[in-house]
Amino acid sequence: MRVLPLLLTVFLASVAAMIPVAVAVAVAVAVAVAVAQSAQVDLVEIDPATLAVRVTLPEHLFLPPDSVVLTIVATRGDTGEQIETRALLVAHADVWKPTPEDAAALRALQAELVAWRDALGGDAVSASLNVTIAACVGATRPNWRMPVTIEISYDGATGFEPLKTMGIQEAAAGISPDGPFRRCEP
Repeated sequence: MRVLPLLLTVFLASVAAMIPVAVAVAVAVAVAVAVAQSAQVDLVEIDPATLAVRVTLPEHLFLPPDSVVLTIVATRGDTGEQIETRALLVAHADVWKPTPEDAAALRALQAELVAWRDALGGDAVSASLNVTIAACVGATRPNWRMPVTIEISYDGATGFEPLKTMGIQEAAAGISPDGPFRRCEP
């Protein structure tokens, strides 16, 4: 029997400098289950060190170390060239933040995005920010109808913007409530 992790991906699509952010949530094999509109975000103006993700999980679901990943992908419209930077977020109390090294790598990607935008014009460059969360299940299965809430902060965890709230059943579309989940390591 293959055990699938409960894997949620929050995808923030963006275009040019001022970015309308769309949120899509996916599970395991990246099957999109929902899309919602969020606020406008300028990915080149955000200090990556101030990014923070907060995840509220129901009882019996946990986020182990190495389970929250932030990815920014920049794409040139003229050539289709893409540059991707991934940051493994580290838990700080109840929020997950990039390490100083990952924040520096994200800044370098932002600089490349600005250079492309300046050379090609804002509409010829796009960027996306993705948050992937791989939760595990404790000794007791969670209530399938309880909500999972994912929020992001662009200001150092002072204020959070809700990205998505969904039931586990919605987040794990295609996985049976009795289906195999990744068990947390003792």
